[in-house]
This record gives sequence, C-alpha cells and structure tokens, in this order.
Amino acid sequence: MPTQPSPITYTLRLKFHKTTVLLHVDPLQTLHSLRSDLLTALRQTCPDGTIGGLALLPDTPEEIELAVPRDLNDASKGWVRVLAAGEGSQGVGDVVTARGVRDGGVLAFRFRSGREAGGEDEDGEWDVVLPSYEDAYGVENEGDVGARGEFVG
Repeated sequence: MPTQPSPITYTLRLKFHKTTVLLHVDPLQTLHSLRSDLLTALRQTCPDGTIGGLALLPDTPEEIELAVPRDLNDASKGWVRVLAAGEGSQGVGDVVTARGVRDGGVLAFRFRSGREAGGEDEDGEWDVVLPSYEDAYGVENEGDVGARGEFVG
C-alpha cells in the first residue's frame, strides 16, 4: 500500500522517458516495496497497460529495475542501477536512504523480463528524457535531477 504523505516522508520522482511518477515513501522503505508501489501507481494511471505507447507494464514488480543518477549535478553522465530485475529485498542495504536517495530525489526505472535481467548496465539503456529550462523559458540550462547547490554567503 502506498505511503501517505507526512512531514517525515520523502517525495521521489521516478522517471521513464517523458513520464514522471511522484511517490511518497518512508525513508526506511525498501526498494523492493518501492517497486510494488510504482507498479500499482502505473496500473492506476495507465489503464491500457502501456506508458505513452512505449512500454508494456510488467506483470510483477520484480521486472522493474531502478537507477540513480551517476552525478546529481549532470544527468548527461548517465544512471547507475541500484536494483536489478528479479533482485529481492536485501535487508538494511535495500532501504531508500542507504542508496543515497534524498527527499525530492529522482530514480530512473525500466522494465526487464527475467531472461534479460542481470545483463550489462549501459547508460543508453535508461530511457529518461529530462526537460530543459530552455524548453519552457527559452534559456539554456540543464535538467534537474534533485541536487541542491550549497549556499555560500
């Protein structure tokens, strides 16, 4: 069951292509249960079983892989897989905060069948399109993946 928002929950952005799913999660929630919440949200919002006609939703949460940005300040450097398809709960190392995810952070997701799981992790395989500032305002700037600059003053 999805986590209800509260002062202690994190809001995460999960991205696939141009789709962003916002989920409220407990900071100590496992990535395994996060996959289940993501699949539930996708089934509720994509009744035809596809995301924008690009990908068929999987039958089980175990077919979902998750990744974090390689560099929070530069999304063009790609993604690092933190949970492979078919991978189960790993205890303490499987919680959201143990993987460096913060409130407002972003994760990429993709779907893999059991026979494809565990292959080499290539940056190009993560289909994430980050909007640019220029798209909205005509000024060039990089996409936001959740890094917050340090205040110096």
